Amino acid sequence: MPRECDCSVGEPEIAGKAASLLTRLSGELELLGEALCGDADFASRHVVILQKIDVVAQQQRAIADLLKCQDLDAALSAAGLEMLERHFRRDL
Repeated sequence: MPRECDCSVGEPEIAGKAASLLTRLSGELELLGEALCGDADFASRHVVILQKIDVVAQQQRAIADLLKCQDLDAALSAAGLEMLERHFRRDL
């Protein structure tokens, strides 16, 4: 049985605004990563850092989706990010 999300951050519109901000910031991080990858020399020297930028952007987008979700289990599964799933499921 799907669990309803309990947005403990306050009113649903606050969660929506936070989700919108996280989505926008993840887009900005992705643009930053793309710009840095445009310099092949830089990219080859900083592969690990560029990968971390990408992971942070993915995590932000997944958290934004969790803030907007109606079904927490489905949202966690759809996120496809093991770290987030472990983090949220350990407290459930």
